[in-house]
Amino acid sequence: MPVEANHKWLKRLNNILDEHLAETDLDNERLADLMNISERQFYRKVKAATQQTPNHYIRTYRLKKAKSFLETGTFRTEREACFAVGYVNTTYFKKQFVSLFGKTPLQLLRENGWR
Repeated sequence: MPVEANHKWLKRLNNILDEHLAETDLDNERLADLMNISERQFYRKVKAATQQTPNHYIRTYRLKKAKSFLETGTFRTEREACFAVGYVNTTYFKKQFVSLFGKTPLQLLRENGWR
């Protein structure tokens, strides 16, 4: 797929992710359906465009959104940000957040003067 087509396709995927961000049951099958392609094709396209598996890409996308929400003060608690990006388990959310960013959501809130 040409670079321009990859960019367009990823932008469409990101728009769909934004629309359905808080849905806890958003998975590859549902996203493939929303993108009007098979789950297998969805996997191949995400992998080709991002060099990541769809699960990894979606998790990273959600965590980056949560980080943005916390930095801007859109949400001022870990719990609010956790639920806003589709996580139901705050402990798992914190673990994934620390793994990606090297600090807890609370540390980020404090750094930005929100807590």
